[in-house]
Amino acid sequence: MADDFTLDEDIATFAMGDTLNSSSDLASAMEKQTLEDAQPNSSKNAKPKKKKKIAVRPIPIDLQVATIPINQDNIVTFVGKSDYLSSFFSCKINIGGILYPSVEQYYQATKLYSLCGPIAAGRLRACRFPQEAKVKAKHILQQFRVPYKTVDSWKNTQGVQVLLYANTLKFLQNFGLMEQLMETKEKLLVQLYEKDDVYACGTNSEGLMEWVKENEGKEFKYPVELKAATLDMCPLVGKGRNLSGMVLMRVRNIFKTYTTEQLKDRRCQEAILAKVIN
Repeated sequence: MADDFTLDEDIATFAMGDTLNSSSDLASAMEKQTLEDAQPNSSKNAKPKKKKKIAVRPIPIDLQVATIPINQDNIVTFVGKSDYLSSFFSCKINIGGILYPSVEQYYQATKLYSLCGPIAAGRLRACRFPQEAKVKAKHILQQFRVPYKTVDSWKNTQGVQVLLYANTLKFLQNFGLMEQLMETKEKLLVQLYEKDDVYACGTNSEGLMEWVKENEGKEFKYPVELKAATLDMCPLVGKGRNLSGMVLMRVRNIFKTYTTEQLKDRRCQEAILAKVIN
């Protein structure tokens, strides 16, 4: 099994295809799908343990935060592949010279690259749709006997950095989508999905509205910087940490400090990507 990426540098290396040629390794691996049968035989992982209550660590006084008033009119929800905010939304993204059909497909490839190696990641090349890539990635992780806790740990740390990087590129490379994102202004962005309390709010629309009513008039306070050290400080939305929504709000907060002309400038885009990674 391949060693984990470090949270920042190695993810940037893989994504950007720099001198270590990690992206080239992935591209080469994608040509070797015939090796699929040579991988370890499929074996069922132990069933995931019952999820523990999500703990939220207090935000230090000296940490920069953003606040959003909680009310029904100040929330934008997203769900499903047809929503432009979703990682499943069909949208071509060039990362390290490799064209990905969606953020989700890059996310799944990077997860396999990190936990199983480049050959395993290359096996997703034949997947035309993000849901297909997600299902196949899960199957490959089972074949490699990657423990559930290892996958969960990756999702809660490196996976967030991957989403942050990929979503930044998604909107920089698709200006029409960026304009839609910026039109949400300072609203709370929430991914609706009751089966995911990490990346989504862990409940449906009715459950989310109950949460809104219970917290009406309060301020949703969260860390401006979205890094490994601050992820567990993100307050719950509904019943989940809503990290997909937090990622999008971080991207939005970065973009709003630049003019439209600057966001279209390549050197400015490179500076933005460096800020996201570092």
